Amino acid sequence: MNTYRLILLALMLGFALPARAAAPLRIVCLGDSITQGRGDHSGVRGAKWTPTFSYRYPLWKLLVDAGARVDFVGSLQTGFESNPEWADYRGRSFDPDHEGHWGWKALEVAKKLPGWMAGYTPDVALVLLGANDITGKTPEEHRAGIERVRGAMTDIFATFRKKNPKVAILLGQCYQEWAPFPALRTAMTELAKAQSTAESPIVIVDHSAGWVSDPKKPDTTTVDWVHPNPAGDEKLARNWFAALTPFLGKIQAMPKASAVDSKPTAATSPYPPVKFPDASGWGKNIQRTMRLLATSTAEKRNTVRILFYGQSITEQKWANLVAEDLRRRFPHANLVVENRALGGFASQLLAKTADTDLYPFQPDLLIFHVYGAHDKYEHIIRRTRERTTAEILMQNDHVTVPADFTEETDAAKLPPAGKHWDAFMNHNWLPSLAKKYGVELCDQRALWKAYLAENKLEPKALLRDSVHLNAHGEWFMAECVKAYLRYDPKLGPSPAEDWVKTYEVGKDVRWADGKLRLDFDGSRVEVIGKSGTAAPAAVRIDGRKPSAFAELYGFTRAVTQPEGKWLVKWPVIAPITSEKPLLVEDWTLEARKDAANDKLFTFTLAGAKTGADGEGRSDTRFVSKSSRVVIETNDWNVAYATSLAGIKPVPEKFTVKWKVEPRFADEFVSPGVKDATTEITVTLAQGLPNAKHTLEISGSAATPIAALHIYRAPLGRK
Repeated sequence: MNTYRLILLALMLGFALPARAAAPLRIVCLGDSITQGRGDHSGVRGAKWTPTFSYRYPLWKLLVDAGARVDFVGSLQTGFESNPEWADYRGRSFDPDHEGHWGWKALEVAKKLPGWMAGYTPDVALVLLGANDITGKTPEEHRAGIERVRGAMTDIFATFRKKNPKVAILLGQCYQEWAPFPALRTAMTELAKAQSTAESPIVIVDHSAGWVSDPKKPDTTTVDWVHPNPAGDEKLARNWFAALTPFLGKIQAMPKASAVDSKPTAATSPYPPVKFPDASGWGKNIQRTMRLLATSTAEKRNTVRILFYGQSITEQKWANLVAEDLRRRFPHANLVVENRALGGFASQLLAKTADTDLYPFQPDLLIFHVYGAHDKYEHIIRRTRERTTAEILMQNDHVTVPADFTEETDAAKLPPAGKHWDAFMNHNWLPSLAKKYGVELCDQRALWKAYLAENKLEPKALLRDSVHLNAHGEWFMAECVKAYLRYDPKLGPSPAEDWVKTYEVGKDVRWADGKLRLDFDGSRVEVIGKSGTAAPAAVRIDGRKPSAFAELYGFTRAVTQPEGKWLVKWPVIAPITSEKPLLVEDWTLEARKDAANDKLFTFTLAGAKTGADGEGRSDTRFVSKSSRVVIETNDWNVAYATSLAGIKPVPEKFTVKWKVEPRFADEFVSPGVKDATTEITVTLAQGLPNAKHTLEISGSAATPIAALHIYRAPLGRK
């Protein structure tokens, strides 16, 4: 069905939502990998698969162009393993909320959807599922798969309608050209016709017309026969937009992006306004980050890296609200924002995963909250100080029960072994950590109490369950954090100003005899490129290639995707260490439940370059033949990680994969700078011993290097 006929049909049938004064149209994108999209594998550049935005990004751009006020909703915000680079568009930041689950079948989605929807109620649902349900080769197997999809879709429709009886459902057709997908499309058309109602319409969106799956053809719309390439994502987006158009007419248009405004703002909302106390001292320990943001101009766009890290509270939408506010207030900054939170992972586990997720990201600002053991909490803060130059904004806990109002707040009366753990953490341990490590403490617990008391609210008014935030709570937590993200020169420079030094070529450091030489004290070196081309320039640190430093190699997350299931983003082994220098390679561990004890695993290990590297058991410390892989017995986490992904019991056999990524460059190669207003950097070394070194780059004055960044972590690495 072409776009004109689709819109005309919707209008003739009267599919339009009620007018609303200010609330945005809430859209959930429900699906599998096509909906989720993906970044580079494990975040490693040059990986074997191509990043895809998913159709959500180009669809969002079409909605921005249309001036539509929309809110993408869903329990997820990330792509598969990592995010593609969702660039800002027309002064706005992408809304990443979605319900796309890589590798999931429609039947599996149907079972989990009620739980996912606990935190949102959509006005419109975009559904694209079914491809993973079609298995087998015989007509009988195909028919059985189609019936499974039909049943799952019926359950999905019922779930949406239970939450919102007037929900509009846009049912996307799988686009594959081969059998049995034409039959699946026919079945879905019949199902939509049978279950559509005037109150809750189901509109078919046919994505198959003009689709070319063969990636070898010049007009292909996929990268691998299945997943869309940019042209495919654009095509899907246009189809969805055409189907959405009838529902947008009476929705209030989005306001225009504002100019620079360094003051945090409370977004227009239906909730009681905040009345914070004097904030004149807030933000003192994060002023380097705020200076970089506030001093960005159209001519010089400072790059600022911000990482949200924690567990399920940090996964919630308040983090997106904070990021959107920063982009609005500082439109000229080149913001790189990621959320690597892992729901269900307390400090005891995050202390292990930080080696792959936190420290390698090298943020300028870490926004952090987690529950769990107090000593492991300090471990993460201390390691961040040892391995990065990040400023830290640490949040204490929000209020969850009425008893929190009368808790003890005198730190002297709150020992670690006392009965009042929450009070100890919030009024003793976290303030002491903030003081010890120069961390900015966002005292949202006090702000929460004041807000609830002022508005005569119970703690549950901001919660969707016993601890997680509802929409009101997400909004208020964002307001608390935003209040600390303020630039005030009167506060003076933060200590981090001394941790990062910039050396301009031609001013602070000069070419001499074909060498650019710098003695420095630090653990990380970056080159800032400039326009121009030249031959690759050899890099030496202390007379050695950077690749000769064992510290400049690191592992990525060790993850699994059991056969017939979806990727488990939670690491099943963490950390993985080594006793001998690493190679840049992929690692594969094939595991199987032990015949005598299904809580134990036997396994074999192989590296892409190392080759077969030994076998072992999960109840015994493992050192591979090459000594490049070491796994301690208490670092296996298979049952818990897979259960968090909804996979129970642990499969009889599964494959675990991870990579060794290089955090160095032996040569500086021009990154091809086309926009001189934005810093384009190349990391020469990340993870050096935090000490004195000598950098030497062999090239000439024509080598396109504008400056060098030297980073010195404030604590010595242990």
